[in-house]
Amino acid sequence: MWAFGCVLYECLTAQRAFVGETLTDVLAAVLEREADLARLPATTPPRVRELLVRCLAKEPRQRLRDIGEARLVLLAPRAGESEVSTPAAVSRAPSPVGRVLPWALAILLAGATAFLALREPSQPVAETKATGYRVSLQRLADQGSLTELSPDGRLAVCVVKNELWLRKLDESEARKLEGTEGASSPFWSADSRQIGFFAGGKLKRIGVGGGTSVTTLADHPSGSVVGTWSSNGTILVDLTESSDAEGLYVLDPGATALRKLRNFDRGVRVGPDKSFPCFLPDGEHFLFTHPHEGQPYIQIGSIRSEETLPLIAAASLARYAAPGYVIYAREGALLACAFDANSLELRGEPQELERSVGYFAPTGAVDVSVSQNGTLLFRSPDGGARFEWRDRAGRELGLVLETEQRVRHLALSPDGRRLVYALVDPRNGTTDLWMLDLERNVPSRLTFAPQGEYSPSWDPAGVRLAFAADWKGPPNLFVLDSASAEPRELVPFDRHVHWFPTWTPDGRSVVYCVTVGLDNSDLWIVDVESGACRELFATKFAEVAPAVSPDGRHLAFVSDRSGREEVYLTTFPEPGEQVRVSVDGGTGPRWGAGGKELLFVADDGGIQSVALDLDEQGRAHPARPEFLFRAPDGKLANWDVSADAQRILLLLRKGDTQSRSDSLLIDWPQLLRE
Repeated sequence: MWAFGCVLYECLTAQRAFVGETLTDVLAAVLEREADLARLPATTPPRVRELLVRCLAKEPRQRLRDIGEARLVLLAPRAGESEVSTPAAVSRAPSPVGRVLPWALAILLAGATAFLALREPSQPVAETKATGYRVSLQRLADQGSLTELSPDGRLAVCVVKNELWLRKLDESEARKLEGTEGASSPFWSADSRQIGFFAGGKLKRIGVGGGTSVTTLADHPSGSVVGTWSSNGTILVDLTESSDAEGLYVLDPGATALRKLRNFDRGVRVGPDKSFPCFLPDGEHFLFTHPHEGQPYIQIGSIRSEETLPLIAAASLARYAAPGYVIYAREGALLACAFDANSLELRGEPQELERSVGYFAPTGAVDVSVSQNGTLLFRSPDGGARFEWRDRAGRELGLVLETEQRVRHLALSPDGRRLVYALVDPRNGTTDLWMLDLERNVPSRLTFAPQGEYSPSWDPAGVRLAFAADWKGPPNLFVLDSASAEPRELVPFDRHVHWFPTWTPDGRSVVYCVTVGLDNSDLWIVDVESGACRELFATKFAEVAPAVSPDGRHLAFVSDRSGREEVYLTTFPEPGEQVRVSVDGGTGPRWGAGGKELLFVADDGGIQSVALDLDEQGRAHPARPEFLFRAPDGKLANWDVSADAQRILLLLRKGDTQSRSDSLLIDWPQLLRE
């Protein structure tokens, strides 16, 4: 990109950007001076000037990353911007440079694109003769949510560590939106001037122009929520994962309270667990996903009527996109079907936009965002994982398993001879539990349901396996005995999310996490035999990832009460004072041998160890964390430790995480036309 800027500068000025009598002089000029933009012709468009600045930036992080971003800089609309730098230039006859400039840019862009096409494997989109094209958009954070495009296609918002970050599509830097702590599920107003989001049981909004103060619009019941904003100012909210408040809610313009539009029938599961509403252009009708006649269906609803119109048989969210398409997923493929928003009718058969997109059939979630100006963003599923043994200094001890599929969770058996992990099906994003015999390196499948299973945990004897499964709806807890092929339900199903199970040392109970909202979860305990459940403790924060000490006297867990995730320690089975263990963030606590050591992962990916001093009352006093080693940047997905805590098993994502990006389709409707 820097070289592209140098060549473009010379095309415009007929002079080199950096000059010198010798090679050493030229290199010195590159390091010490900036290119003289005063040499540019007066007719040079402001966007071309900006492009040069972005290409010739000394700091690589401020420079454009690829040629696709260069085209975004040139094409991005600027409110009130003239195509020339001075009004007087409009009346003058075009200069030679002015006549040559469009051709120079076209040749340079075409040459750079051709170079990339030769250098990189060709993409499916490149095979079409259409004028639409694809570029990469760097993710704001590896664990950030999918970027949501504004309707005008100029801006994008993303949730990173429970805060909203805003960026312009033609810029690589993003800025944090202050006052959005605890934010989730952002959605845009139809005019692209405001962002709606949920935080602390409130529906809120924030402007993206001159004023960016946060305004609370209404309270919402506890549960998982997503929203959509119509052209007339109406907001529609979908609430799930609640035992008594699920359904669609409406916030009318000027109102301060949600009104319920319709309930959901959550009987036998036949479709996605969320409806993901999306307003159509008229501001009255909307797309949503809900079962119809025993099948999952994308349907059309109205805020003025309870009547619905079945549209497409699919277990997927749906998004409307101008000039008239419905975007959805089926078996991992991203599809577009022509749609008349006036007659509410489909036109023709669906066409494939992308063969593989991030898709989770149990909820209907699809990693896609659509603007109304022909720009579409999607995220391909991350593929490939490897299990590696490391010692406490981080030295590699051997490869355990390598797969081209994504792996989510893992659990070592107490004797260290077996490994259970959750393998992701690339077609629909669901997971199955597999077990690997570490001595013979032989894998075998444990679960076969069409939905997914997650977060496995071995009992102390290595005989039973507790895990979460979304067989009925939101994940619930089950236990599988090695002597029986059929799992049994461990906790009564109530449509709240139950997961992160961990056994007590006596094998009689399981401690687990209950999610009661987007930003709140509590810790509970269940008696495995009787099924009796009780709450250990509840706060207004999110407590997750419990781990009971080997002597059964302490409980480690993760909480975000400090503003970010940290590891805490309390007494068990009756919780007492809650002592913070980590210093610079912490997740995934694991107990060391004898229960006098706690290991966890810090925010920077470093594996840390904390020694625990037990007093006469049995209370644990943590020492300052000791750094052991750092996992490869951005690649650590999960981990576990051997019984003696001398070996650490890392689950690492494959691929170059530094260049992990989302895909942006520009003028994507053209890709559907030959």
